[in-house]
Amino acid sequence: MTGDEQGMLFLWRMERTKVCALHHLFDLLTHKLNTQWTLASIVQAHGKALTSLSTLGDIVVSGSSDSVVKVWEVTISG
Repeated sequence: MTGDEQGMLFLWRMERTKVCALHHLFDLLTHKLNTQWTLASIVQAHGKALTSLSTLGDIVVSGSSDSVVKVWEVTISG
């Protein structure tokens, strides 16, 4: 979860894919875990810049320079 100076909230999804690389010394196959982030959702959360974000499980709390604090329940499908 990230935010910007225009009050937008960006929800990111972490995707892991296995990457195989051939080990040159013994011709062994080694596996590495590759992490990629994709944008899942954008929300106009506040009228002014986001100044704070906190998460706990599926709950997100956002605060901004518009003097408003909001509590969000986040679910990602797919």
